[in-house]
Amino acid sequence: MKSLLMRNFKLRQWTLYIYLGLLVFFPIYIIITVNTDFGFIIFIPIGIILMIISIFDAGHMFRVHKRLGGQQAYIYFASLPVSKKDMLRANYLTCLLLTLFGALVIGLYDSQTIDNELMNRLHISTAYSFLIVNFLSIPIAFPKYTEYKRKGVSYVGYLIFMLIVIPVMYSFFFTVLNHALFNNQLSKNEVAYFLNNGLLVIAILIFIINYFIQLKYIKRL
Repeated sequence: MKSLLMRNFKLRQWTLYIYLGLLVFFPIYIIITVNTDFGFIIFIPIGIILMIISIFDAGHMFRVHKRLGGQQAYIYFASLPVSKKDMLRANYLTCLLLTLFGALVIGLYDSQTIDNELMNRLHISTAYSFLIVNFLSIPIAFPKYTEYKRKGVSYVGYLIFMLIVIPVMYSFFFTVLNHALFNNQLSKNEVAYFLNNGLLVIAILIFIINYFIQLKYIKRL
């Protein structure tokens, strides 16, 4: 499994370099933005980099899969003397580690979180969104291995659905719930709290459940 993990991380090495660079630069970023009048000079480029990371790296496993050779990858790697259990675990650990590293960087650079306003009142944290979308990519697109992607699930389509459609639907549900059951007594911050944490808990549960389902399936082979 170690060799599979190293392979996956090498395929994303430039992303890891960027994350590490941002992590090292963070203390300097704080000093400049807090103690000087020139914070805007680095705030804009850093903001652009974080926006790119939060969107395109929300599909980490799609990018690893493409670098492996796309749909042809499974044909090759399945023929090698590699344990299916190791392939499953490598798939999960790759997603988990890349996602946590990216979320750490995003969270550090914006302790207040970079927020997407939905329906003029609900907010979904970018760091939370990053975690949720990456975690759900496993059960939705890569339930078994990094080398195998479900047909019909495209990278762009997945990002649009998960970053736009699902948040809008979920926020609409909470707005209606707040109005119908609580007479709009819940504040924006309270609703945002349930919105962020609710989606994250659901994503983590599905992520874990899928692992045990696939592990059970592999043991039957």
